[in-house]
Amino acid sequence: MLAEKHILKSEVAVLKNRVCCLESEKKMVMDEAENLKMKLKKKNSTQFNVVGFFGIVVVISVVVSFTMVKVLG
Repeated sequence: MLAEKHILKSEVAVLKNRVCCLESEKKMVMDEAENLKMKLKKKNSTQFNVVGFFGIVVVISVVVSFTMVKVLG
């Protein structure tokens, strides 16, 4: 009976250690997911800025072309 109790305490200690390891791994995975989410967000905002810039350039080009046609035509 005493030996079984000692074995069970050892198993409980091993399981507690495993839980701590799993919690640590969970935290690392959550941190990595957050980092990836931030990188994706930054990449998407950069792509939007580039697309917005080209959109503005196109609008200005059209306005200048239309104005030149009206002035010269």
